[in-house]
Formats: sequence, structure tokens, C-alpha cells
Amino acid sequence: MGSFYLTCSVSHMTLNHQKTSVQLLVPKYHTKQYSSLSFEEHTNIICSNDGAQAFFSPFGFPIRGRYDDYGHLHDIRRDTNVEQLEEFFGIKIEDIIAGIGRNKEGEIKGLNNEEIYLSLGMTFFRTEVLEFLERGWENTNLVNPDKYSSEEYLKSFLDKVKNTPSDALRAELLLKRSKGIQLTEDELDIIFSNPYTAYERCYIKCSRESNFLKIMPIDFVAQQDDIVKQWTWLTRLSYKLDRVLMPSVYGGQETNFTETYELNDFVNDLLIEDIKDYCDDWGEDADERAERIIKTHNRNNAIRQLGI
Repeated sequence: MGSFYLTCSVSHMTLNHQKTSVQLLVPKYHTKQYSSLSFEEHTNIICSNDGAQAFFSPFGFPIRGRYDDYGHLHDIRRDTNVEQLEEFFGIKIEDIIAGIGRNKEGEIKGLNNEEIYLSLGMTFFRTEVLEFLERGWENTNLVNPDKYSSEEYLKSFLDKVKNTPSDALRAELLLKRSKGIQLTEDELDIIFSNPYTAYERCYIKCSRESNFLKIMPIDFVAQQDDIVKQWTWLTRLSYKLDRVLMPSVYGGQETNFTETYELNDFVNDLLIEDIKDYCDDWGEDADERAERIIKTHNRNNAIRQLGI
């Protein structure tokens, strides 16, 4: 059987051998009574307060490697995220990716957390496109964010989870109490506190039972940069680009590079006209990037017409 290509789920360009990032996906909700994967409520338009996570939420952070033109990654960068996924599922990262959507219950030896694993999907990004979506993450204000801003919500979530006692500590205190050992008031507060309140403002929108930030051993201090990067690209995908997370599209055995370029070139011409109308309507309140985009586009068109 020959090789096959996929497409980047944001740019829609062919992936055949480029630097590629895989994002594991978990259904936002998936129970016997209700599944977020149903399109019954979205047959007119897809409308969700959860933005890009209307159907799927990320599980783990992006896995970075290079596409092998056969649906897998090679040269996978080993980092904390990869190690945590391997520990959680009990199998190698290559096997985690290879089995998604292709295995059934009981088929993978050594697999842990099988129910979650069998519910997973995945989507592919060209890594440079993902890094474009992450731009500006380092400028996220987690010290004194504006009130009611998305940054304030992220800060609130991070502050709460960092101060939430671990499940291991709670279990240890419950064991002490069961043995008749006297606990302090602070220890009793830990036992009777609700660990789920910290996730009320979590940016991952799936159920708590499948929220990787809750069920995997995430270090919210050491991995804060990964969290902010993921929050940044999800926010941009959701509320700047109006996209939803979905598994990548099969790309066959032919590339779509020239067709995608020509489509983007045509769309950019249309966008310039829309941006001009937008600037006329909003005047000085228009996005400060608009004038620069128009000038750059017109200059490039002029150079192209000269044959330079």
C-alpha cells in the first residue's frame, strides 16, 4: 500500500514530510446520554460558547515531530508532555499515535486508561503554523491582568490549581483519619474541600473525567509555558479565526500546494477589499494592522505586475 498525505487542520496545506505537530483530541462530552460529536444541534450553523472546542478538546500538549507520509510522526521530540502521555497510557508515544481510531477494546497490550484512549482523536498541524498561532504567548499578563479579561480567567485558574491540594495528599490524610490519628484544622479543610472548584475557569472545556489537566500529573509551575502557549493558540483559533478543532482531512497521494496558494492569493485580494471597507467604517478605531496590510499587499502586487 502506498504512502498518503494529510492536511494541516488550520492552513489546509498538504503534509508529506514537513515538521508536524499532532494534537490528541478528546470529545468534549461523551456519555451514553449525550455526545458532543453529534451534529444534530449544528445542522444550520456550528454555534458554541466554547469556540474551537465545540466538538473536541485537546488531550495533552502538542506532540512535535516530522510527518512520515503514512499517517504517523517520526523524529518525535521527547519532552515532559510525551513522557506524561506514555506514563498515563502505559505505551510508547509512537504506539499511542499509531493506534488512535484503529484499535478496539483489549487489542493493545499494556494499555492503561483504555476508555479514554479509545475515545481519542487527533489532528495534525504544520509546526510553523502552530507556532504562528502561539505568537505573543510570552506577553500574556498573569501578574495584573485587566478585570474580566481572558487573561484574568487564565490567571484565576492557574492560581487555584497551584494551591489545590493533590489527590495523593488528600488520600494520605483520609488514611490517617481512618486510623484514628488526630488531624489539624488545616488538614480537615483539605479533606473536605472540593477539588473541582479550581477547574471552574479551566480553558479546557471537556468533562472533568477526561480533562488532561485534571487527570494527568501536570506540573502547573514547571509546565506553565506549555499551558499559556496552548491557551494562546486555542484563543486565537476560537475567537480570532473562528475555527473548530477537528481531525485532519485525508490528503491522498498528491500535494495541494499550488491549488492552496492560488486559493489563498485570491482570498487575500478579497480580504483587502473587505479591510478597506472596514477601515472606511471604523476610521481611526480600525485595527492598527489594517493599513500596514493594505500597503504591503498593494506593494507586492505592483512588484509582481512589473515582473520583478
